[in-house]
Amino acid sequence: STQSTWDAALVAVAEHCPRLASLTIHNVTDVGVAMLAHGCTQLTRLELLDNEGVSDAGVVALAARCTLLECLLLGGCRGVTDRGLSAVGAHLPRLREFDVGFCRAVTDRGIVALAAGCSALVDVWLAGVNVEDEGLRALAAGCPALECLHAGAG
Repeated sequence: STQSTWDAALVAVAEHCPRLASLTIHNVTDVGVAMLAHGCTQLTRLELLDNEGVSDAGVVALAARCTLLECLLLGGCRGVTDRGLSAVGAHLPRLREFDVGFCRAVTDRGIVALAAGCSALVDVWLAGVNVEDEGLRALAAGCPALECLHAGAG
């Protein structure tokens, strides 16, 4: 089975660390992320780079429960699509740093939804994402604090 042992560890973290503010973790899936979202609603920074088991389901759970997030790094989580970005845009108005680099299922539609709800964004990673004029225009118009935009074929 490809089930990660870190999902089980996240259950313990979710139960015993309700005030957790920052976490970097690898080898987790949507199951562990959902547990984390349920128990650790005070998270402000979450780094889930290159977790192949993390998809929209995990991102939707995070966005719904962890509304204080200021930094969400999902680069290389290839299961993340426009649906996940729509949830981020709908629920994470404090977001300042966001990475969906190499999440190749993300399109302009997701970036437009992100920009509509996350006007505080300062640093956005879109390298290797299929974003075109519409998405970039939405970011430029909707995110006046934007300082760093990493885009392109990667």
